[in-house]
Amino acid sequence: MAISDNRIGKYKPSGGQLRDFIVGTGQVIYNQVLVGLTASGDLVPLIDNVTDTVALCVGVAVLSGGEITGDGSLTARVDIGGAEILVDHDTGSLTIANIGDSVLSGTDEGSVDDATGSGDDVPVGVIINVPSATTCWVKCRPYGTQS
Repeated sequence: MAISDNRIGKYKPSGGQLRDFIVGTGQVIYNQVLVGLTASGDLVPLIDNVTDTVALCVGVAVLSGGEITGDGSLTARVDIGGAEILVDHDTGSLTIANIGDSVLSGTDEGSVDDATGSGDDVPVGVIINVPSATTCWVKCRPYGTQS
């Protein structure tokens, strides 16, 4: 299920590495969610699915005025420098032993997964803290370092 509102307190900045990207037509980007780029360069919510192919994770949306609905010309600011974000974990079975594990795009732009599935499976970063069995802090890979 996709995020349906801006998120607050789920993000720790990378240190000022921000960049604006054009939001894909009809796409809604919320504050403090994971975002990615399609092969055509449109910014979209980072969701592991088979219908909207995402080429790579670019970071965390950092919006000052609330959500943005793309019309092909609007931009959203993204922290591309390796921000930290608190997300849900799709399998919900985390322990402290998962710190350092790599994670992939999840079922919505506020979640990650550690297993490959039938969707995009876009690399996001690594788990750096596990506050509960269902949530984790992830250090995103800086934009341009994904394989």
